[in-house]
Amino acid sequence: DAILVDAKGKFLDRKSMGEDVFWAIRGGGAGSWGAVYGWKIRLVDVPETVTALRVIRVGPRTEASKLLNKWQWVAPNLEDEFSLMASLIPQTENIILSIFQGLYLGPKSSALASISQAFPELEVVESECKEMKWVETTAFFPDFTGQFTVDDLKNRFATSEQKSYLKWKGDYVRNQISGEGIEGMIDFLIKQPRGQIQLVPYGGIMARIPSDVIPHPHREGILYTIGYLVAWNEDENDRSDTFMDWIHGLHEYMTPFVSKEPRVAYVNEVDLDLGVMDWENHEISADELVELGRRWGEKYFLANYDRLVRAKSVIDPNNVFKHQQS
Repeated sequence: DAILVDAKGKFLDRKSMGEDVFWAIRGGGAGSWGAVYGWKIRLVDVPETVTALRVIRVGPRTEASKLLNKWQWVAPNLEDEFSLMASLIPQTENIILSIFQGLYLGPKSSALASISQAFPELEVVESECKEMKWVETTAFFPDFTGQFTVDDLKNRFATSEQKSYLKWKGDYVRNQISGEGIEGMIDFLIKQPRGQIQLVPYGGIMARIPSDVIPHPHREGILYTIGYLVAWNEDENDRSDTFMDWIHGLHEYMTPFVSKEPRVAYVNEVDLDLGVMDWENHEISADELVELGRRWGEKYFLANYDRLVRAKSVIDPNNVFKHQQS
């Protein structure tokens, strides 16, 4: 259940908002439906002890390419209890930092046995695996210093006054990328020291959830997602065009290797390059606005886009809650 405050200030639960709107607020993009005041959620059991892995390998780009090529065959097919992400960060013209972070819902011994059998090339050792409570993994994965704790998650405010910028673009992969394609991606990466590539596997239970259960549809047949990012500080902002040209060039290079017709995207990785609404143009009809939104909406939601339009028409017909991709 949920409590939603609508544009008229009314408090609506699941029954009073209706099933289409309740469906829409669970993955249909933020800032379109109202203000969610509260959730009643179903929890999932996890073991008392889980295992977090952090495997760091530094080496020539040829070695990074080989590890990533094997990862894309292994990670989507691990057992449901195991998730293994990968990140690539350029160090020099030929050296790549490869980071593999994994979560296993069980003890260290079982995690080591599983990864050693499925991915022996990674050569994971016991010291790279740490047993902890599940909640502790939320502090472990973002932090490489070992100083970050669960209590630190309560600090919701920035600790630095330094302004920074970031551009992210993402893709979904349905078929393994060729070795040549991976090498080309890494060649692009080493051209930009501020760039990174992050890969998150799907498969497992994700592949068994129908595409219309919630608005987010990208599950069945998806092997993994790729995120391309570039970040820079305020004193580097005079080079912002260079950073943006790099990420757009990498995204263009990846076109043959990722999802097609449409080239889909993840709504929580907002990408205004996909298209934006023109809410200030009052000469555009409602039907034209729907089609304008379809340019980006179907990339985020596929066939679920039309049901989201219907839900929006019910809960906020005057379009009080709006933004560039609402």
